[in-house]
Amino acid sequence: MASIERWVRDWYGLTLHTDRPEWRRVSVNAVHAAACAAGFIDALDLTGNTVTAQLADNGRGTISESVRSLAAARDLTWQCITALAADAHRERCASLPTGFDPHWQPVCVREYEIGPKVYPALAHIANPDAALRFTRKAAERISADLAGQPGQRISLFFAGEVLTVSHGEHSTIRPSRHEPDADGLYAVGTASLDWQRVEKP
Repeated sequence: MASIERWVRDWYGLTLHTDRPEWRRVSVNAVHAAACAAGFIDALDLTGNTVTAQLADNGRGTISESVRSLAAARDLTWQCITALAADAHRERCASLPTGFDPHWQPVCVREYEIGPKVYPALAHIANPDAALRFTRKAAERISADLAGQPGQRISLFFAGEVLTVSHGEHSTIRPSRHEPDADGLYAVGTASLDWQRVEKP
């Protein structure tokens, strides 16, 4: 359980409360599948630079079929972890650092200009226009993937706790600075990146 608890905390900003009786309503098979999924992504992220670069490719290059299959598998594993986090959240077994908030739910999102990777975030249930919220770890991964893009148009970088979104040297759009909210989460690229939810297959 420690592995999946770490994943949910690091990537979604939620703390699982597996000691609560309500946790028994969450499927044991779902917990096991999510833990296996976390291990798969960990292993995939430790592969060589070539695979990592192809997975982060924005579609202008050639991606081998084997790497496309790995990317698709990563999508499914993220969705598995997200489904478990969402189930636990519905049962009030998961909360943000500042306490339980029923208005935010774990989702998977993609930005097609970044590439085929999906990223975990929290989305507002009642307000689809509300900015998605990402943990620092997720924001750092997005930053690294953006940095690997040819003709990079947006960059994200941290200076201490502050996240700066920049549109490039010759852009007329001024950089924006984002401090973490009360839960330590960041609204990443709200006006710059076109985040799309990845729905369950």
